[in-house]
Amino acid sequence: TGLEEGDETKVPLLVFVDNATASASEVLAAALKENGRAKLLGEKTFGKGVIQTIEPLSDGAGVAVTIARYETPKRNNINGKGIDVDLTISCKSEQSVEKCISEDLLKNL
Repeated sequence: TGLEEGDETKVPLLVFVDNATASASEVLAAALKENGRAKLLGEKTFGKGVIQTIEPLSDGAGVAVTIARYETPKRNNINGKGIDVDLTISCKSEQSVEKCISEDLLKNL
């Protein structure tokens, strides 16, 4: 079977996020979660839901101007809120995924 038959989309998908997951990666995680395609594990995401540009001022300083905002597919605004995970786990960056989660946790997803 191949991708053209859609079989690969039935494979369970876990997405690990933490408080440093921000902007477009948050939108992707939210899209996978909201569409029932993946479970999110880890920590609540950062909540960066705006796109900003720096406009220069005449004195050499600048001002940040929000020019757009990210929304999830269900039109939820993540800015300042982040995305809640399905299962909260805390991993240290040097730990492997296998050491952060147990098989028992995975069975409950």
